Amino acid sequence: FPSHDNLDKITINKIIVLPLCNIQGNIESKAAKDSVIIVLEGSGSMEVNGTRVPVKSGDVIQIKADETFNITNDTLDSSLQFISLFPKK
Repeated sequence: FPSHDNLDKITINKIIVLPLCNIQGNIESKAAKDSVIIVLEGSGSMEVNGTRVPVKSGDVIQIKADETFNITNDTLDSSLQFISLFPKK
């Protein structure tokens, strides 16, 4: 396999949002980081700094450290799964 030297500089989290639930991010400004959200499965909505947009599998969203966000699974019967990527300290 080729070397992936930059992977040790990135934190990758997989997050599952259950039906009718939500996840908030970048709430604490000291811990906030620039990040990329990639929706893997399902659909719902995402609010970034007060602007709400629909999200679905395959969507890629860039979030800046100074932006708060909220991801909501609006469905009744399926999970919304995404990964978040952000730099390690």
